[in-house]
Amino acid sequence: MWSIYDRLIDGIVTDIVVTEIQENEHWIVVNSEDSLQNQYAGIAMSMKGGQTTRKLDNRSCTGMTLKELAHYVKSWNFSDASIGMAAINTYYNQIAQVNEKMRWLDENDKDAFTVFKEQIKGKNVAVIGHFPNVKSLAQECNLTVLERNLVGDDLPDSACEYVLSYQDYVFITGTTLTNKTCPRLLELANNRFVVMIGPSVPVSNILFEFGVNCIGGSIINNHMKLKKAIAGNTDDIF
Repeated sequence: MWSIYDRLIDGIVTDIVVTEIQENEHWIVVNSEDSLQNQYAGIAMSMKGGQTTRKLDNRSCTGMTLKELAHYVKSWNFSDASIGMAAINTYYNQIAQVNEKMRWLDENDKDAFTVFKEQIKGKNVAVIGHFPNVKSLAQECNLTVLERNLVGDDLPDSACEYVLSYQDYVFITGTTLTNKTCPRLLELANNRFVVMIGPSVPVSNILFEFGVNCIGGSIINNHMKLKKAIAGNTDDIF
């Protein structure tokens, strides 16, 4: 079950050092620098819960290598795991990395649901995570939303064992990597068209090895703007 995590961690180079951790109510940002003084930044949703004992605080992370910090994604304390997830994204979600290793869909400023609007018409579609405006998809497809904090007609996330086997498309939030449900969800969604979406998703072709077909993540291209947004505790940063 740890294979996807180990592959992502193993791919991180060892000369990047954490310079600062930023955190607000919703997001965690890991800022780092390599031996050539290139700047890196990655973001993940700040999750609470899991094991009660924390091993990390923002100050203790400074000076660690990015690869060392990334190992904490495997923590069962979800606050620590969120920092580990942001560390992973700090490495992978860089424009140079993506341009070198990934094929872009030419869809300017469109979210994943809009991109696949035509393909999902009349299909069975499951969305793991209650995204904004997700209910609008119900007009296009046979929609099932699975969520830990239920809204309206959402199903509890435990229903994944029952409903994913008959889906055509499965959209999975990146926070499932943080709470460790992702490996099982990918098993259950085997041979379905799987899209991983959200700022917590590492934009890495490693995910394709585990059954993901398309990635909708976030690339940080303005570090100073992101810093100001996190410091201002705003959720409107994308």
